[in-house]
Amino acid sequence: MVDPSEAARILAGLRKIRRLICPECGTEFEGKGRRRFCCRACARRYNSREYYRRRRERLLAEGGKQSRAGYWQEYYRRNREKILARRRARRQQAKAPSESGE
Repeated sequence: MVDPSEAARILAGLRKIRRLICPECGTEFEGKGRRRFCCRACARRYNSREYYRRRRERLLAEGGKQSRAGYWQEYYRRNREKILARRRARRQQAKAPSESGE
């Protein structure tokens, strides 16, 4: 009886080698199985670009992309009380040493 991993190696060796063209860089290469790209760097670059393209489309479909300024305005609106409390505490700390020095 053949070991399952040995059988897998035998089957992998029987796959046909195909001449392919990398969709990212256009390089021609020999590939087996489901391989689409010539190297991992091309696959990573392609998948990153596709991810951000789909994400951008989804954001635009939901009503537009939020700008950085819009993000910070929303952050400030949600955390206004906490931010103002921190500012007041810093002012109090800044005043305390100068008053004790006089």
